[in-house]
Amino acid sequence: PKPYLNLANAYVDAGEVAEAERQYLKALKLKPFDGAALSSLGALYVRERKTQEGLDLMLMALRFDPDDSLTFRNIGRTYNLMGDYDKAIRYLKEAKKLNPARLELYYDLGIAYLNDKDYDFALREFKTATDIDSTFAWGYYGQGLVYYRQGKSAQAQDYFDKAIILDTNF
Repeated sequence: PKPYLNLANAYVDAGEVAEAERQYLKALKLKPFDGAALSSLGALYVRERKTQEGLDLMLMALRFDPDDSLTFRNIGRTYNLMGDYDKAIRYLKEAKKLNPARLELYYDLGIAYLNDKDYDFALREFKTATDIDSTFAWGYYGQGLVYYRQGKSAQAQDYFDKAIILDTNF
């Protein structure tokens, strides 16, 4: 099913959602228990506001590919979107354990902690990301969000400025 997955991903990138869905379904017809296809289709459904349907597919994907950090990440982000921060944190921690070099996981975990109002843990995740890579703009942006939520506007502005300096498209 790999060619169908690649084609579907290209359609996602092009914004052609219906065609992407058709290609993911073709991949699943060939291999019904393909973790990557289930996870990708689930992520597409979440993006298209079919949140529970997408979450169910991603959870199913983990049964067939239990070490896929991307699926754990997408599930965590979905729970975060749904407001279930405990589950979001649990899945994002597992994603980070599986792929500790991926900076986006620190950011996503920081956002989940921030939404749960656990500012110390959120700040720790964002800071760890920028300690690993001092050019990771999203890490500074996350630190700015923490300080902003804490009412520390001057500190927040410093970190937002750092993010913008590193990534002018911010």
